[in-house]
Amino acid sequence: MKNKYFIDPLTLREQQVLEMIATGHTDQEISNILNISFSTARRHRENLMLKTGVNKATRLVMFHYMNSAAVANTICENQFSPSNNGQRAANPGPACGRRQ
Repeated sequence: MKNKYFIDPLTLREQQVLEMIATGHTDQEISNILNISFSTARRHRENLMLKTGVNKATRLVMFHYMNSAAVANTICENQFSPSNNGQRAANPGPACGRRQ
């Protein structure tokens, strides 16, 4: 049985699809915007529901908004990586409280 407190990391594409679902896009609209097939868009939604443990798209929206601050903080924290010698990335983006 899967631990209910562990969520498999979302792929970049799944993050994009989750954002689009949260803003009200249908699978057809997502497929058109991302230039992917309808079945691929639907499969991304299904994978998101499996990974997050929810059974309705409305709960995906809730999941997105409940976790968006945590995701933004993670993105911001990742700007300080050893690969750039502890310096902030050149363009950290709005997640770190800076304008682009």
